[in-house]
Amino acid sequence: MTIEEELRDSRILLCDAHPEGLGILGSMLADEGMQAVESLGDVERVVAVLKGHGPFDLLILAIDGSRGEPVLAVLKALQSVPPGEMRPQVLVLTEGDCVEVWTEALRMGADDFARRPLRQMEFALRVRNLLRLRRAVDRQRSFDAAVEARVKAQTLELVRASETFVRKLATICEVRDSGTGLHILRIGKYVRVIGEALGLAPETCLLIERAAPLHDVGKIAVREEILLKPGRLSGDEYEQVKEHASAGGELLGDQESQMLRMAATIAAHHHERWDGSGYPNGLRGEEIPVEARITAICDVFDVLTSRRHYKDPWSVQNAVEYLVSEAGRQFDPQLVDIFVRSIERIEHIRETYHDLPERRQG
Repeated sequence: MTIEEELRDSRILLCDAHPEGLGILGSMLADEGMQAVESLGDVERVVAVLKGHGPFDLLILAIDGSRGEPVLAVLKALQSVPPGEMRPQVLVLTEGDCVEVWTEALRMGADDFARRPLRQMEFALRVRNLLRLRRAVDRQRSFDAAVEARVKAQTLELVRASETFVRKLATICEVRDSGTGLHILRIGKYVRVIGEALGLAPETCLLIERAAPLHDVGKIAVREEILLKPGRLSGDEYEQVKEHASAGGELLGDQESQMLRMAATIAAHHHERWDGSGYPNGLRGEEIPVEARITAICDVFDVLTSRRHYKDPWSVQNAVEYLVSEAGRQFDPQLVDIFVRSIERIEHIRETYHDLPERRQG
């Protein structure tokens, strides 16, 4: 019985220290219709050939007498093949009853073994079964890759939908307060600049950029007449506004999304102060999460330099001077220093995403 058509193009590497052995093995495979066969007389070159001329579907290793060490060395080398790469199926050929060698070879990853002298039918059966196994593994890998790609695509779609919703929610909350959604866009850009300058990991900087725009999401629970009040707030009104920090943390907290968990932390703690006099928990210094400390500086800078219903915009210079004056009291002094040193990038963002002039009534 010859190897079926679908297996005849399989690549096979033969390794036998004896030329006559290679000749016999090659002839037996040729009788089965196998054409993509390469022969090698030096077992120490097997790994280099597999790496340089692969991929092979089947490796046939013949043990020279009772010396199994070179073959076992090849099997040990194949154990280190990275998970993403395919190693060939391995058939080990021995002479006599080398039980210890068989056992060790199977333990180290050989897929099958046979004893010499070989019979054509038995040899063909073992080769066919190993090649079928290889094809099955290939199909499973292809199927797994297709499933993984589909899952990634669906996950990406869900992430994008979630991020779109989050941005819209942040924009709604911000428009209620300031009448513009560009504030949250600038905040996201600012915090990423500071995170990068601080040396945070790129993935962390991206998370902060996406999470920081939700810092004031808790204001959705504050009455609009308080948010839009043109004059000074009463003591009771100010206490109601302060509740937005805790409300934001509770609204976004306990989520599976890493970004929303970070957003909850920022929302809850961006009004804490370096000296411990902030709210809602009176945290001080490095007790305040770094993402909240960064957002606090960027938020205050942007509010100061933006027009609000209760104030005219400050100049960049005046806003920076205020941040410097509050370093060590309201803000982390190291982060203020980084912000000042990054002011050119900050100003570029501010100019790129500036608010449109308000239209005058009448």
